[in-house]
Amino acid sequence: MLNMEGALAAVIGDMIEAVYEFTRTEQGIDGVPQPDSLTAALLAYPELRGAMSTRPVVVDEREGLTRGYLSVDADDVTDVPARTRIVESADGDTFCEIVLSLLQDRAPDRVLAA
Repeated sequence: MLNMEGALAAVIGDMIEAVYEFTRTEQGIDGVPQPDSLTAALLAYPELRGAMSTRPVVVDEREGLTRGYLSVDADDVTDVPARTRIVESADGDTFCEIVLSLLQDRAPDRVLAA
């Protein structure tokens, strides 16, 4: 992605270069985390969603470093009602194609139209 053509690719490539280098050298991963991009893609393209569940979720409202963190009760150990939809898996290959198409051509919809 760092050597990709396109205006968006150049901007994003510059922004993530340090993260890419860290994940490559320190973690042995040839890529970068994309949680925000994945969340946006799952909203825009529901067909990317795989397994889904409804779980109890609690937001930490205490003061301190964990304020705002979410806790998902995956083991049903709380008495909180299950009312939050969780995407447990997604189509990673198609997600990557959508992101690359967006960065190269600004045409992410092209991927699913084929």
